[in-house]
Amino acid sequence: MIELTEEQMAAVATNGAGPVEVIDPRTGERFLLLRATEHAKFVLEVGGYDDEDWTEEGRAAAYWQAVRAMGWDENEWSIYDDPKYDTPEG
Repeated sequence: MIELTEEQMAAVATNGAGPVEVIDPRTGERFLLLRATEHAKFVLEVGGYDDEDWTEEGRAAAYWQAVRAMGWDENEWSIYDDPKYDTPEG
């Protein structure tokens, strides 16, 4: 297990139950730092976590169903669908 940095702890504290976006400075790859309790809610909402046979559409539908169930604003998160977030510069 990796311990949070002071900066990450502050971000988690101010962001409530929502995830915190973190970036790998070497690659520019983006990650979401999510509380374990929120992840557990997500897993329950999608009925488990065996996505081996899921289609991309099925995975996306389950993701957004869980996002809405947790009270997150779908429109707010849809900005990450922008292709600019697929690049290290994004």
